[in-house]
Amino acid sequence: MSYKKNVPPLPFPQETSFWNALPRALYGFWLVIKEILLTLAYPYLSIYQSLWPRSIDRSVMPNAESFFWRAQNEIEPKKTKGVLFIHGFTSTPQVFIPYAKMFLNHGYSVHACRLAGHGTSPAHLASTNAADWYMSAREAYRVLQEEVDDVIIVAHSLGTLFAVILSSLFPIDSLVLLSSPIKVRQKPLYRVNFLLRPLSHFIKYWPMKKSEKRIIEEYGFLNYLKYPLVSVAGLFDVIKVAQNQLPKVVCPVLVCLGDSDEHIELDTLNYLKENIGSKIIKTWIAEGAPHIIVASPSADELINQIDVFVLEHSPLEFET
Repeated sequence: MSYKKNVPPLPFPQETSFWNALPRALYGFWLVIKEILLTLAYPYLSIYQSLWPRSIDRSVMPNAESFFWRAQNEIEPKKTKGVLFIHGFTSTPQVFIPYAKMFLNHGYSVHACRLAGHGTSPAHLASTNAADWYMSAREAYRVLQEEVDDVIIVAHSLGTLFAVILSSLFPIDSLVLLSSPIKVRQKPLYRVNFLLRPLSHFIKYWPMKKSEKRIIEEYGFLNYLKYPLVSVAGLFDVIKVAQNQLPKVVCPVLVCLGDSDEHIELDTLNYLKENIGSKIIKTWIAEGAPHIIVASPSADELINQIDVFVLEHSPLEFET
């Protein structure tokens, strides 16, 4: 009795001729050439994406929208003032709601802007760039400036970079910078930031650290839980611009930084003191605070520091 008919074929690739293998080899070669061309032609990718659009979720998450609350003062001040809030990387205006309520109660109008690509989806963020984010901040400044006489800016993380740029170009009454990444820690990923754009064609996203995830989940923030690498590259672009604009910032400045910040060294405070153009610069270190400084054991003291600083340098004045 023969068993050969019941024996399955061996799990090895069958021999193929040169002509059968050629199409697959050419296709693999084309994929390599395509990636090289995309890397070299990165500045023109917006044209590429417009010709071959991808499905991207651009809908804004509930409670992630920008907001504008006008002051309702019984007595009109000599000068009306407004506070512009600019959130951080992958964050939303939601983080500033307690601060906005505080200033509204003091008689200030408040406007918290949502930067382009934020509060929607990581894929949407990856489709935007630093210029888009800046235009969101600048437009928010324009809207608030049309309503009030003086503008104050309170910003966190990425938002502090746009706050610096705006303060160097437009009249700002006072400035509050929270966890400013204008000088970041020398982590391996940050050391090779010039490779982030080419690398983003192969690795789209970088996961958030577990410690930061826990904070976001605990406080119910609407941050993304992963970073588009191409957007991280855009963050470094903004850092360079903001560093160059520091000498042009002349308004009073408050800089707050947590001593447990995962991304920023405390030496950033000295860097800002040495390079910023303002003659009035106050610094405050939040004990035990991470990069998301608004969610820390020092959160109550932080809001008090901001309150005292703004009331001192940008107070509302009324007729006596």
